[in-house]
Amino acid sequence: MKFKNRLGKFFIVGILILSGGACTLLNMNVSETQVTINTGSDRAIPTDVATLVLTVSADDMDSITKIVTAGSSLNLTVPSGNDRRFYLIAKDSSSTTLYRGEAFADLVAGESISVAIQMENVTPLFTVTFESNGGTAVSSQLISQGELVSQPSYPTLSSYSFLGWYSDPAFTTLWSFSTNTVSENMTLYAKWDGVELDQTGIQLGIDGTQTLTATMITVQTLTWSSDNESVATVDAAGLVTGVSDGIAIITAATDTDYRATCAVIVNLQHENYDYSGVMQTWTVPNGVSQIYLYLRGAEGGGSRLSSNTASGLGGLGGSSYGTLAVTEGDIINIFVGGQGGSSETGLAAGGWNGGGSGYGSSAGEPGNGGGGASDIRLNGTALTDRIIVAGGGGGGGEDSGDSVGQGGGLEGTGYTGYDATQLAAGTGGAFGVGGSTDMADGGGGGGGWYGGGTETSTTIGADSQGGGGGSGYIDGVSNGTTTAGMNQGNGRIVIGY
Repeated sequence: MKFKNRLGKFFIVGILILSGGACTLLNMNVSETQVTINTGSDRAIPTDVATLVLTVSADDMDSITKIVTAGSSLNLTVPSGNDRRFYLIAKDSSSTTLYRGEAFADLVAGESISVAIQMENVTPLFTVTFESNGGTAVSSQLISQGELVSQPSYPTLSSYSFLGWYSDPAFTTLWSFSTNTVSENMTLYAKWDGVELDQTGIQLGIDGTQTLTATMITVQTLTWSSDNESVATVDAAGLVTGVSDGIAIITAATDTDYRATCAVIVNLQHENYDYSGVMQTWTVPNGVSQIYLYLRGAEGGGSRLSSNTASGLGGLGGSSYGTLAVTEGDIINIFVGGQGGSSETGLAAGGWNGGGSGYGSSAGEPGNGGGGASDIRLNGTALTDRIIVAGGGGGGGEDSGDSVGQGGGLEGTGYTGYDATQLAAGTGGAFGVGGSTDMADGGGGGGGWYGGGTETSTTIGADSQGGGGGSGYIDGVSNGTTTAGMNQGNGRIVIGY
């Protein structure tokens, strides 16, 4: 409630919630300028009111009146019956109500004001608590019986994806914010999925070993694999063994296809480059005539990265590998792709280095940007100077089942007509750049040698799908291989020598 004094200023009236048969202690502290109720919130009163009279009256209790002078405090125990709401109502000495939309009368210092606490039956209120299970904190809500819980912002947890709120800690019943109502005090539990390795890169000699340790919030079976067993192998317990000179990527994958990776460099010096959003450079040192190149394109935006469970998954980035004959002093220009962005209200930015943008019109119709490609350019910075490319994945669609393309390989895979090839971009894409949805809900194309395409519309809220995957490229290197759909998150480049 609000009231205003004779100067026209509004003041908020305190509300106390009492429930069950317990007694609630009301604490009121009075000064010349304000009243503080037990909630701790300030309740301003006119500065020319020096004395208050507090009157408590209800059908099931005797009227209690206390005089409170400026600077003193009052402790008053108020019995409660059924669930009730107590209002503070300011009155003057003649019992005339001074607010409820009415202005204060002119008051003289020393004049008494009666403040009554009146009870009325109300709908019970319940507290809904959110247990984020290690993610960012989510505030509790006070909800009336039979009402819906307001869906909070999605929590985040590094290296893990949010899968929704559940009404039980075993995650058997997903809570629906559109249909489930509140009938008691309750807790909702955040479910996460994902896997994290204790190392992102290790260096071994031939026959050298090291064990990688994986962490999961939801315990699942892990599948370990090496993408180049001629360089390094891994067993079912995560034990990695160096085999020959080169670079291999070890992947730990869960039953639900969440992945974590570690680069293994065997018998080589190396340089590791993560996503930075700008071009990075490396100069070939003296005495080096051959380098080993390993690239991974970035994942397209989607539910795995944004935690919006209404969204489709983003396409995974591809991988490309090869060796390159070099001369000391050569300038290697390094472009590491960024993962696609996500949005519920407007543009969803494409990942750096060629990802196309998506667009979202609401939380239920999100947009996702395509993943950026990772590439290396020799002695130049133009797209035509690229010698090896790992394509980016397409951005996820606005719905969880929408088509989306995986980046990399000689062509993207998964979204016919919108995946790029060695000779052409997907529909709407271009050389090196993924297509954008304009204002249609959905996902942008992934960056690549050629960019993945996507459906487009100038109408806000028009439905599209996910984006196509960008293609990889290995014609500028020796011993080249390229594979689609290998990488989650941002891109990465490793140079061995």
